[in-house]
Amino acid sequence: MSDEFSWRFESAQPNEIIQVLNESFGVPDDDKRYSTSCCIFNAKLKEGASVMDHVLYMIELIERLSKLAFFLHEQLEKDAILNSLPDSYRLFLTHYRMTKPVLNFHDLLGLLQNFEKDNQLKKGPVNVGLQVNKRFEDNERFLNVGDGRTVPVLALEDL
Repeated sequence: MSDEFSWRFESAQPNEIIQVLNESFGVPDDDKRYSTSCCIFNAKLKEGASVMDHVLYMIELIERLSKLAFFLHEQLEKDAILNSLPDSYRLFLTHYRMTKPVLNFHDLLGLLQNFEKDNQLKKGPVNVGLQVNKRFEDNERFLNVGDGRTVPVLALEDL
């Protein structure tokens, strides 16, 4: 350490030294703000991914931005979250824009989770992929189930 730094930090506590060094040489808040806002406005939820994880991540980014003393308007925060949704949420977005509900983040997350759950139920019947594998006795057969298990089935009519 140079004489100037050693004299300056001679009686300082370690946390004070770290704070001064971060202020002098740390990443500027402008860079953090820019990278965080880029993450917010470029985030996209992938089809089939959890909407809860995505919205919580977006809320975390928005809170990180506010800790840097850069506050977004509340509606702009919600718009950023809604803009990050894929095309499968188009019906939700249309309904949301028509009704214009007054919601906080947690209410919005709840609506999105309900839509995700309802949307999965409307995808149609689940194909479990039943297939006759082997015959042992006249009334006993083994079936391959969609998750890869083989299950004995009794008293099935001929397939």
